[in-house]
Amino acid sequence: MISIILDCRRLARDPTSELACECLVRLTKSDPGLECFILRERFDDPEPASFAPVKPLQMATSFWNRWRISSQMRRLLRKYQTKLLIGNPPMETTRLPVHYGFLVGGQSLQAVPAKASHRVKKSWSGAAVILTDSVNSQELIIERFSVQPDKVVVLSAAPNEYFRPLDQEQKNGVRAFYTGSKDYFFSLLQEARPEQLTHLLKAFAIFKKKQQSNMHLVIAGISQATMQLFSAQKDSFRYRDDLHFLGALTTSETARLMASSYGLIQAFDAHHSMTVLNAFQALTPVIAVKENAIREVAGDAILYTTGTDYEALATQMILLYKDEGLRSHLIENGCTRLQHFNWEKSMIQFRAGILKAIQGYP
Repeated sequence: MISIILDCRRLARDPTSELACECLVRLTKSDPGLECFILRERFDDPEPASFAPVKPLQMATSFWNRWRISSQMRRLLRKYQTKLLIGNPPMETTRLPVHYGFLVGGQSLQAVPAKASHRVKKSWSGAAVILTDSVNSQELIIERFSVQPDKVVVLSAAPNEYFRPLDQEQKNGVRAFYTGSKDYFFSLLQEARPEQLTHLLKAFAIFKKKQQSNMHLVIAGISQATMQLFSAQKDSFRYRDDLHFLGALTTSETARLMASSYGLIQAFDAHHSMTVLNAFQALTPVIAVKENAIREVAGDAILYTTGTDYEALATQMILLYKDEGLRSHLIENGCTRLQHFNWEKSMIQFRAGILKAIQGYP
């Protein structure tokens, strides 16, 4: 039995982490010789059940020594006779008693200094495997940290089976429940910063002012802290009656909301190309931030915006709303792009990287 731990404590909602978790679950189901664990600071019920047969582990991260492999972690590695630990850099690797790997997406890669020290380069080059989310990130890692190319594995996104088109009666039911039967834009803002929510609301206000439509905006995944912060400001928002704030949703709830929406707004880089593919599968047009991992997946099948210009976002919302031909064209192109992405392809890449990392073990 080979034991693998995927440490997601500092990557709770990172898109690359979510993709790696899904791949690990699928790999464990297909290979009975693997015993795999996902480590987080906390789990939101009923989330651990979705990881089966991967087992959830829970451990806090030290605020002052986040890069260190704590004595508690070492005991965990010994307890489960771990052969491979995959975590988010930076982390201490000099005295690590097991093979290690890194999980790093375009977002977390931006936080790493462009000019890496000798110590950092040694840590990266010593990794048995590095999992990332795009070809662009792969090239940056190889160039910046002098890593052997065959160690850097790109995890190709694939859609979740829960996301599928709904018939008109089903869509009407979702709209009646959430927006009083009004059309709506849908946005996922998991772990979003308050300024990003402000950015989205400003874009929606411009859209409403110029179009004078009955369109609503449903925003899901907002934390309780952010909701409380905006509760007072919402009262002064001119279009507050057309706003709907939702907290954490189940995958099936998210799928139904997305499939019933007029369009998905992925206006910030806190999301992943897997969400865009979910929208393609649900026949929902997308407006998304122009980020490398998303561009590699979506091509010309979505409308692009920036993460800082709310006027540009409003322009794209207006364009999608006014041009039904464009909307249909985006949906058609999304279906075409979707044919190139599936879990079989993702698993071939993931399995090859993991098995190469642990090949020295019996």
